[in-house]
Amino acid sequence: MNITIRGMKIRKKHSPQAYMHHVELISKLRHSHLVSSLGHSFDCNQEDSSVNTIFLIFEFVQDKSLRSRVSVSNGERLCWTQRIAATIGVVKGVQFLHTGIVPGLYSNNLKITDILLDNNHNVKISSYNLPIYAENKRMVYNGTSVGVKGNLQARINDGDKNDVYDIGVILLEIILGRPIMFHNEVGILKDLVSIIFKFLIFH
Repeated sequence: MNITIRGMKIRKKHSPQAYMHHVELISKLRHSHLVSSLGHSFDCNQEDSSVNTIFLIFEFVQDKSLRSRVSVSNGERLCWTQRIAATIGVVKGVQFLHTGIVPGLYSNNLKITDILLDNNHNVKISSYNLPIYAENKRMVYNGTSVGVKGNLQARINDGDKNDVYDIGVILLEIILGRPIMFHNEVGILKDLVSIIFKFLIFH
């Protein structure tokens, strides 16, 4: 069986027990539109048993990214029915990250290049916020340090908005069939798509 291994360097040294809660959380992420974790391993310092690296083992998805199937001229491109199904799959996967586990995972920095399609064209989100450790009121997600100031609901609301925005960018690329490389393109392209839809509706 093919697998994918993701290694995460740990800057601050802790015992393996300090990470078990987060590893267990990752192992619970079971959804048809998420790349699932299959196991883990710790690379520990022999002198004090502190963790140097966490290796997370994920299922292997052999097909290409969603971008390569909607925004590239060569190769097999998805038809409109398949694109709609892919969009629905992304939304369902994100909904599970928000509500399917406690606490939910927000601000997942969703990118169309991190959304894979298996052999049956089923969407698999391969990159999402993986909590590594929490200490001194700071949390680290995928190597990016995020402050936790403010109440929990405010942070959830902000994270929810971030994911909705990212889904919108992905949807734009699916509709237009070309890569969106810069954030300043989003507003212009959104207005363009809106004009096209209004034209189609009234004509």
